Amino acid sequence: MSSATVVPRTRPYMRARHQVALGLRLEFAEVGRARREVRDCLVAWRRDEAVDSALLVVSELVGNALRHAPNSVIGLTVTAGGGEVLVEVRDGSRKPPVMEPHPDPYSETGRGLPLVHALSRDWGWAPHEDGTKTTWAVLPALEREPA
Repeated sequence: MSSATVVPRTRPYMRARHQVALGLRLEFAEVGRARREVRDCLVAWRRDEAVDSALLVVSELVGNALRHAPNSVIGLTVTAGGGEVLVEVRDGSRKPPVMEPHPDPYSETGRGLPLVHALSRDWGWAPHEDGTKTTWAVLPALEREPA
């Protein structure tokens, strides 16, 4: 099965209306905490339509960081603005994300980045000078009118 290394590129500019940043511990229970925090923020920011997709993307990106950069600090930033939500996960691995375009149907892994690709308007990753990287995804998320 062939895999494709994703070419690095800078995330699109977004004018932030709301933003939250979380530092995550190096344990898989943090995926659940990240999901809860993101859900609560998106609901408070009236971005309800993006909740389900954002939670899947958060699960995949945080889970990948924990799996592939297990000894590094992991940070999650979620930004809402302009009808979109930006999810960013920073980890200590220098390795680029690798997407399996046709994951083995019997494998327990390999579907995360194709799922991120399917749910987002755009996604990618960018390296940083300190040897870390950020993997990001932009999801559609119009703001709900106040009740």
